[in-house]
Amino acid sequence: MRILWLMWTSLRHGYVLTALTAATLALGTGCSQAKCEPGLCPIGTTCEASSGLCTAQAQGTTATPGLLGHSTFLRMPDGQLGVIGFAPDRGSLVLLTHGIEADQTSLIAGTGVGGEQAAAGQASAAGLDSHGTLHVAWWRASDSSINYAALGSKGWQRDATPLAAAGTAGRDLSLATDAQNVWVAWQNLDPPGVRLAHRVGSVWQTEDMPQPPDLPGNLGGSVSLAMLPLGPAVATYDSAGGDLVLGARANGTWTVARLDGRDPSTGADTGDVGSTCALAAGLAGDLVVAYRDRTRGRVLLARNHAGVLQRLVVAGGLVQDPETGLKRVPLSGTALAVVVLPSDRAVVAWQDGSAMQVHLAVEQPSGDFSSISIAQDGIQAWPSLLLLPDHSLVAAWIALHPERGPGAGVATWTGVATTGAP
Repeated sequence: MRILWLMWTSLRHGYVLTALTAATLALGTGCSQAKCEPGLCPIGTTCEASSGLCTAQAQGTTATPGLLGHSTFLRMPDGQLGVIGFAPDRGSLVLLTHGIEADQTSLIAGTGVGGEQAAAGQASAAGLDSHGTLHVAWWRASDSSINYAALGSKGWQRDATPLAAAGTAGRDLSLATDAQNVWVAWQNLDPPGVRLAHRVGSVWQTEDMPQPPDLPGNLGGSVSLAMLPLGPAVATYDSAGGDLVLGARANGTWTVARLDGRDPSTGADTGDVGSTCALAAGLAGDLVVAYRDRTRGRVLLARNHAGVLQRLVVAGGLVQDPETGLKRVPLSGTALAVVVLPSDRAVVAWQDGSAMQVHLAVEQPSGDFSSISIAQDGIQAWPSLLLLPDHSLVAAWIALHPERGPGAGVATWTGVATTGAP
């Protein structure tokens, strides 16, 4: 079964046009040397006949706003599908829900919310706890702060005090919940590292994840958080060494180690890995980490199997250019998502940054990964995965369209059976 939800079709090769028009917007919208032509102005502008200039269009608000960037896809307590992401035309972080009668948009933070003037939510993370409360954390670009809100029976409750004060946080963040806890992890700027906040009652307590004991690094380039029975686990990227780092907290004590990117015996550099990573926990509490191997153009998966660390190749590798015959390193895994099925097999959604396409890969009992075609055209970015109660799997991504500007719709695909072979 395939579900198309809030989907706008896009052009197969339109990502080049999108990149060019976005760059033009950043440099300016006026045409000082020659008069513009209708249809040839940057996205978000129109050709004004009287002046011959590309002038900014009035920012309208469509019935369903377009989204840009990583979004969190989830199943709401009432069974509706929802997505949380940044809507550029609203300057806001929004919750979109798809109901039986109509689609709904709820503003969480940003322009026009609670008297705010600055846009907010350019990066965000969200999750539902076992009581059905929706927790959301977001980064605000204007002051580099991390903020928090929760949606319960009384609507949105926004914390007045940021989790991370202005000027202290990078845009990488993650959120995870269990029956009793809400944890938020983010990139701390000074000193560089990963900082976490844990809500105890109505009070937030913060702490730093320790550096790896072998060699301090510049952690926080990518942050992914998952909950284990004894505490949170964090996968992150050391941009100084180009290494994937995993930390786990149990009963208040951290264990931190490098998973890949460095020879464990000699300490020699073995490649730039982990610049994007995604962490998930299985039903038995085992962790899996999907991550990018930028050196070799691959997507890898690390998991603990019977006490032994395994590194599996999900996809990618050198590709041959059909015109020149030369091999090149593809942009595999520029965005990632991973879930663990009840059968303990992993499913990875990964973005091909070269072709701007999203791919699915399912782990087989042999340890190999098989690819699944999502059979959708257009520009696809920022994938996410959601396992539904009936054990079906939904893959979602932002479906970009050149004519809609930097934001577009959300497309979804359903059809991976979690029992038996896919």
